Amino acid sequence: FTGSLGSAYFIPNCGSCHSGTTRAALLKNAPLPSGHEAGAVGIACATCHDSHQQFVHTNRLNGLQTNLQTGLVISNNQLGRVYTNQMRYPLGSLVDSHSTGSFSTHYNPEINVCAQCHNDRGDSASTLDFPPHRSSQYNMLLGTFRKEDTGVPSKQASTHALMEKQCVACHMQTPVGAAGHSFKVQSYDLCSNCHVSPELLVQFTTNAVLYQIQRDKAALDFWAVIKAPAALRKYGAKAWEYANPGSLSGAGPSPSAAEQQWIPEAIRKARFNLYLVFNEGSFGVHNGPYAADLLSAAYDFVLDELEE
Repeated sequence: FTGSLGSAYFIPNCGSCHSGTTRAALLKNAPLPSGHEAGAVGIACATCHDSHQQFVHTNRLNGLQTNLQTGLVISNNQLGRVYTNQMRYPLGSLVDSHSTGSFSTHYNPEINVCAQCHNDRGDSASTLDFPPHRSSQYNMLLGTFRKEDTGVPSKQASTHALMEKQCVACHMQTPVGAAGHSFKVQSYDLCSNCHVSPELLVQFTTNAVLYQIQRDKAALDFWAVIKAPAALRKYGAKAWEYANPGSLSGAGPSPSAAEQQWIPEAIRKARFNLYLVFNEGSFGVHNGPYAADLLSAAYDFVLDELEE
């Protein structure tokens, strides 16, 4: 936040999710903090909780929810019709969220507390400088990345999205005798209500998705070496990458912002899908069928280019 673009760019654009003091200022419509003040307090208790006020949020997941893909019916009535627990935001929602534009235009207090920050920020396949941000967990859960970017129609929300407490239901299964707000999954007790051997299912799902990720990465590398435009051949297997390459390729030179024009649209969509799934980080656990479809579409995009 103290860099040369701090007050002009990083604070208003990144501070709403990476700085407790900046988000507090935005919520109160107060002047933004300086670079030092913005970096002094991270995401603290008051970012999600307000001990001085009681909030009432409509429980959008109350009642019976049916997953159209699996047919599984989930009964959501454990918390009643409203949340009244001094949380600024509801524990769950099915409202799509892409935090594009300024805070004043994209802010919605009825969005899931985690989704306030853990959404795709409006990233698209036309972005040339960086891969998708590592924050798109909510959109993966709901299956709502844009079809025009991915080639995959938006899907019914995953079964996990229909759980009444959504993210915290799995990520904050606090074991007996433990305390704290660790978001690391430390228990599979709740998962066992629906899944037999959930640990093995997680391992199976993540291994299957990781295989698809490796396959798509290899296909893109092959295109880069064999079929990339002559102007990009000097970058070898990284000729498909963003101007600032993602972690799948690692550091090193890649096509500059000006050279990105030589990368075909299908390859841009393929890399976008690949990094959506890779950077989202659940490797299919949040929404396995949707993640698999995104990676399959990415592979098909590359094959189409190789066949031309």
